[in-house]
Amino acid sequence: MGGSLRLLVFAIAFSQCAEASDGYNFSSNLFEDVAPLLALFGERVTMQFMSQSMGWADNVILAMLPIGIITAVVSAIRVGGPLWLKAIIGRARENFANAEAELMSSTSNEVCELWNGNDVVRCMGSAPITEFICLLPENVHNSGNDPTIRPKIVASDLDNALAKGYLKRVEPNDQDADSEEASPIRDDESQAEKGQATTPEIIIVRNTLAHAPNISLNCHNMFDRTELRVVAAFGTILQLGVLALSAFVSFYPTKTFLEEGEPIAGYAFYCLAIGTILLVLGILLCAHVVETSSHEIRYRPGLGKKARLIWLQKSKTVSDQSFDSYALFPMDETSLVVTSQRADKESGGTRLALETVVGTVLGLSGFILQYVGLRGMHWSVLVAQLGAIIVMAGLRAWVRRGLVKPLLCERLTPGLELEWFSSQLG
Repeated sequence: MGGSLRLLVFAIAFSQCAEASDGYNFSSNLFEDVAPLLALFGERVTMQFMSQSMGWADNVILAMLPIGIITAVVSAIRVGGPLWLKAIIGRARENFANAEAELMSSTSNEVCELWNGNDVVRCMGSAPITEFICLLPENVHNSGNDPTIRPKIVASDLDNALAKGYLKRVEPNDQDADSEEASPIRDDESQAEKGQATTPEIIIVRNTLAHAPNISLNCHNMFDRTELRVVAAFGTILQLGVLALSAFVSFYPTKTFLEEGEPIAGYAFYCLAIGTILLVLGILLCAHVVETSSHEIRYRPGLGKKARLIWLQKSKTVSDQSFDSYALFPMDETSLVVTSQRADKESGGTRLALETVVGTVLGLSGFILQYVGLRGMHWSVLVAQLGAIIVMAGLRAWVRRGLVKPLLCERLTPGLELEWFSSQLG
């Protein structure tokens, strides 16, 4: 009887150990598989983020704890890769306009943005839409309270508006700073300061620089690069934190961080660290290829002016889609007008091709090494990696929240778009 009892106790203890081991293996294998798979998928969110990138901060945000790794690599190949690399991914005969419509911020005579009645959509074809920049007096003193004084309407083209100081071209490195340069258009402001009633001017500037307006870039006012730099710095710290945890687990093993009673394999940290560095550099280069394939020009209202944008869309069928006549305008005033066009491929084609090849090799080899390293790591590192990837995915969506900002629209009678605009100004 005593021997049978001892056998029963031993069997129970053995089964509990087996269950604990099975539970550990299940949780470990789950995180080992989910984290890399999550990094591979995410095609649409990655393409959406890349299509709005306009600087190094965007590229760093995409490269830190990335998702959609294959998408980022393929996107760079489609935009700037050599022909032999495009042939490998099955894009040797792809029209460049397809890549522009899906991946780039620019518009052209082949790609446009139109209003379908509910949302702004990018489609292939020529755009029957015109952008007007309406410059209003920022501070109307006496004239603003006098109903007998009607504003003077001044029509101008873009070059004339820049020459007269109605608009100021802003360089990318100083777009966060407020302009302090003196504007030549100061007569009405100086008279208003003296208390004299002046006739306010409303300057209507037709933007003819781009083949098609960039509605999605100008439907919001979120152009502050400081926010992007903070998120990029946070993502870098988060990625370094995961590497620091993996180093601690590998080189300072305790009972808590043993894998099935054994220390972490010596190769795991080195594969994880080297793979992560290569992956980040590869995705950074791929993102830079897509970002530099378009050229952005920014304009700010001159001193004493505030800007409102309006787009007049004519009814037309584009790419087998029917679009009605609409007047579109953002809900808020515009602090910065952005125009994005295709960059000159002749001047940077060789550099972009080389950058694409290097980014592809680094990104794919880095992912493989990182995956090998994660497979040998303690499950806590896998949980940290998975959590950090989810956090960065949420931050990428947050910095692109301007995409969901609604536009105001008014349906117009076809053929009478300019007449409606004139009546509104009058």
